[in-house]
Amino acid sequence: MADKPKNEKARIQKQLQSLSNSFITLSGTLSPTPKDLSPL
Repeated sequence: MADKPKNEKARIQKQLQSLSNSFITLSGTLSPTPKDLSPL
């Protein structure tokens, strides 16, 4: 495990990115995005 920290970090970052994208998509379906709420 300790011999592949980069691969592990990349894998975790990919999971986080995927999770973040899913959350953003879910939030977008439930409510307007801050951009939509912004007067600008």
